Parts: sequence; structure tokens; C-alpha cells
Amino acid sequence: MKKLFLIAILLTTTGCVYTTPNQNTQTQAEKQNLTTTVIENTKKEPKQIQNTETVSTTNNSPTIPYPEPEYTNPVRMIVNGETYTIELKDNMTVYDLMLTLSADSKKPFLFETKEYPGMGHFVESINDLKQNPKEDRYWIYYINGESAKVGISNYIINQGDIIEWKYE
Repeated sequence: MKKLFLIAILLTTTGCVYTTPNQNTQTQAEKQNLTTTVIENTKKEPKQIQNTETVSTTNNSPTIPYPEPEYTNPVRMIVNGETYTIELKDNMTVYDLMLTLSADSKKPFLFETKEYPGMGHFVESINDLKQNPKEDRYWIYYINGESAKVGISNYIINQGDIIEWKYE
């Protein structure tokens, strides 16, 4: 009995303790194989998920495309070929449209104006492209293909109007 007691003490103090194998443990090779599999899966091309969304991986982070909202009464503004769309509100002027786009647009939209008493706001720059009087280049806006006759703060947008800005 003393011999068994001493052997148990020796095994415990030297760190040699026998334990039964756990069925849930993985070998080092299995862990390495699992890690390799995870890394390889993050390098795959975009894949279809539930037939509704496309998920792609870039730098190991998924990108899910955000669908454009559906508008019941859309108004479109085109600036140098780039189209911006938002919901038309009652009595919205071109200036209001530009302010709303600047605050809420998914695409960057910046503009600067100068206000003239009695005439309203006139555009000085759009998306960092400034008017250049020395080269006779100005921002001109068109309503349904025709050059506007009033300033942006005075034109009330009608349903179906397309506002277009050209740098000419």
C-alpha cells in the first residue's frame, strides 16, 4: 500500500499523470488541416447564397450590394454624365434637390453657391469643379433638355422633370 501511495505522489509531482483520451480532441494535424481549409475558403470567388444575394470576399470581408431604393415619385439630376435620383417632394426647387442630394446621396455630391439678392442662388462649383470665367467655363443647368431661364432657388421641379448640369 505504501508503494502505491509513493508511486502516485511521484507521478503527480513530476507531471506524469495518465488520463484517458477524450474523444472530442483533435490532433495537431487535424487542427492545421482545419485552419488551411478556412483560409482557402476565404479566397474563393463570389458565391450565390439562397438564390437572393451575391456575397463576394475582398480582403476577407464580405460585400453585400445595397439595392437602390424604389421611389414612388423620382426626380433625376445628371451631373457630367453621373445620375442622381431621389424622391421628389412638394414644392421642391433645384436648390432643395441639390441640398438633399448633398446630405443623403449614396454617391458623393458637393456644391457651392453664391446668393444674389432678388435672384437667388447660383452655382459656383459642383463636386470640386469650379466655374472658370477666364476660360469662359460655367455650370449651366437644363430642364428636360432646355437651358433654364431662372436660378436654382426659383425653379419648382415638376413630376417627370430631368435636371442636368453641364460644365460648358
